[in-house]
Amino acid sequence: MENRQTWPPQTDIGPPRLAPPPLPPRRESPSEGSTPSMAHRHI
Repeated sequence: MENRQTWPPQTDIGPPRLAPPPLPPRRESPSEGSTPSMAHRHI
């Protein structure tokens, strides 16, 4: 229970989680471009 007081509630953990999504370009699909989303738009 002490740990709960150390770090903020789940509400604070929500926003920080949104940051991870914007990750760097994947090395698996270099031909697709910097992001898979752009490749889909090109098609």
